[in-house]
Amino acid sequence: MKILKLLLMTVILSILSACDGIQLTVENGSGSGTYASNAKVKIRANIPVPGYEFEQWEGDTQYIEDISSKETLVQLPQLSKDEVLQIKIKATYAVDPSAKEYDLVVENGSGSGSYLTYSVVMVTANNPAEGYQFDKWVGNVEYLNSPYLATQKVIMDKEDISLKATYKVKVTPTVTPTPKPTPTQGFSVTPIGESYEHGFFILRKFKNKLIAGAFGYSNKQKIFTYSPWAPASPGFSTKESVCDLREFDNYLYANTENQGQVWRTKDGNNWEKVLDVSPDIGCGLAVFNGYIYATENTLDSAPVEIYRSANGTNWEKVYSSGSSKRYLKEIVTFQNKLYGFYVNLEDDSTGMLVSSDGKSWSKQSAPMRFIRSYVFNNKLWLAGTKKYSSSGESAIYTYDGSSFKKVYADSTKSHISYISSIGTTLVATTTVEWKGKQGGATLIQSCDGGVTWKTMHRFNETEAWGIEEFNGAIYVATKQDGGGGKVYKVTGLCGTTGPDPTPTPTPTGTPGQWVKEVSLSSAGDLSGAVSMDLDYGRDWVLEADLNGCNADYRKRYLQGNNSEHIDLWYEGSSIMGFRLFNKKIFFTQAIKGSIRGLGATVDHWAQTAPGSFQSGNHKLRIEYLLSQNKSKLYWDGQLVGEWTIEKRNSVSNLTTLKYGRISGGALRYKYLN
Repeated sequence: MKILKLLLMTVILSILSACDGIQLTVENGSGSGTYASNAKVKIRANIPVPGYEFEQWEGDTQYIEDISSKETLVQLPQLSKDEVLQIKIKATYAVDPSAKEYDLVVENGSGSGSYLTYSVVMVTANNPAEGYQFDKWVGNVEYLNSPYLATQKVIMDKEDISLKATYKVKVTPTVTPTPKPTPTQGFSVTPIGESYEHGFFILRKFKNKLIAGAFGYSNKQKIFTYSPWAPASPGFSTKESVCDLREFDNYLYANTENQGQVWRTKDGNNWEKVLDVSPDIGCGLAVFNGYIYATENTLDSAPVEIYRSANGTNWEKVYSSGSSKRYLKEIVTFQNKLYGFYVNLEDDSTGMLVSSDGKSWSKQSAPMRFIRSYVFNNKLWLAGTKKYSSSGESAIYTYDGSSFKKVYADSTKSHISYISSIGTTLVATTTVEWKGKQGGATLIQSCDGGVTWKTMHRFNETEAWGIEEFNGAIYVATKQDGGGGKVYKVTGLCGTTGPDPTPTPTPTGTPGQWVKEVSLSSAGDLSGAVSMDLDYGRDWVLEADLNGCNADYRKRYLQGNNSEHIDLWYEGSSIMGFRLFNKKIFFTQAIKGSIRGLGATVDHWAQTAPGSFQSGNHKLRIEYLLSQNKSKLYWDGQLVGEWTIEKRNSVSNLTTLKYGRISGGALRYKYLN
């Protein structure tokens, strides 16, 4: 027994020795913890009681940058090896001689009155009239955690506050709770592959392959490819999951939950690590104004950070939440702005970051925690979890750039996990419970633009996290804690299956083979012409050798069917102007280059990034990738423009392509599907 006690004492002393560092204790404030030498820690005084005001910091104030500021920094000293230090500081308060009461006016609710500064007041909207429901608060909503919660906590400031509860016609979301949904004729769900661990988190198409990012906690292969199904070789292995995949500048990037590592590949098989900032979790990826952005979170702690890179190898930090405990999973580009959706872990409030330049950020409210997003029909579709929802339900919201609208809800699921589309059909997945084992994740679809939703399939797995359209089918990624998650191929959505009374003729043009190759003669202003039959319902590539280009301002190189179709001209300042189909095919997001007229209803056109568009011999390549809602433009082998696109109306085939301002060359096109 004495020997055992001696061994226990030795272990305890070893543990204490291993914990050497600087112990910071903040009384009446936040920032307490154990820190390493030379750390810089943000501290913040607690809100005073009504009638008092923060006075100063006391204690070991030699380490505090500004003792008179309620929010300041502590610069910790350098310690020698095995040295320990305790620093104690305290926020102090004094009676505010100028304290007075300010008015809180609550229209259509309770909580009105006169209160001293720092008083905490609960405001609650009145019960709605028959047929209506609470919508949101308006007025001084900057004092609310969220304007979309009917009951709110308001902390009085040194000014009057006015709030008004507003209401809207009650909408009952369409929910199909059928445990065994009856699919339409021809509907099929087929498993195509499994991982080495629990399943999958994300799917993304890349260079005619489907790439699957795996979920798991062991150091095993995290990337799989299809078709055929196979682990990437060599791929890469990490101890945590792949949370997101995103294409940028001809690379596919993977953000992982393993120490915030970001990897990239040019072919889906060979990957290189390009970022390692060593927080606990990396997740979201987005492309905005010539940069790729990555979110990095410190689990259950602070800060959350956003990094960006213009070349994929050199990264800069463009946002930090400081000492605020915030979890930010999703980041997305919409209407030429960058949005990040988060939850504050200190008070469970939800919100979004908004940036027009990728470096300066503002905070706005959000009705719940959104974990995934998808741009469709000029709206941002948002998948939410009920964990931070006052209504106790997971939901799908739309956001039009100014307001949120709930279009679907399900109180039986913990998450709406993902949203995507195939053609005009919206699809989404649900998850029953994070790390649950009961099964029951579902695939739902909407055939009317998100107005109504129908459950199409119930999976044996509990979680379904990823969706991607690939080669005319939907693929779904599932996860089962302990193993068993798969990738499924889904066909037959929205009545597209079954016998077709008027079968579509087999299109001409074998995928991958040039349909037409012609020589181009010398031509002035669009004086040359080539007859074609180019189908905008398929993916295609058009290449042209343009010899002796004459780079004159606003002069056309190509123009199809009297300016309805392909339009390419020199815009000046080493920039090219580009249009696909006037008033029918719209550019919705610039990945490389820019968009002109964004937000208009007609005549969207794009501009490339600066390139070598001077007079001379050049090679042009246009990629029209309808299956990916994307178009790319290459000049002399360099990617100078990349945009997401949307075909909003039916379009006719391109039958005549005019060309001009060249001395000769060649033109060819082929289909990719």
